[in-house]
Amino acid sequence: MSGLKQQLKDCPIELADQQGNIARFGKLVDMNRSFDIKYWQQKTTSERMRAAWGLVVYALQRKEQIKDEPRLQRAVTSFQRQSR
Repeated sequence: MSGLKQQLKDCPIELADQQGNIARFGKLVDMNRSFDIKYWQQKTTSERMRAAWGLVVYALQRKEQIKDEPRLQRAVTSFQRQSR
């Protein structure tokens, strides 16, 4: 068995490329959230917000609720007191 296959069999392994992207390989039952936490802590606030907004846009597109850039919903309501 090759070295990488043996490592994958034994435990999760993390690999990083020159751009700083990290990949983790292994069995799901052997993994925990430490990789996710470490990854997102390395990102700046603006990078995290950009990723979160991307997920919002993706979810709305999947529901076919938007065709272009989503906007905040504004509802206008009027209340009038009834006369006695």
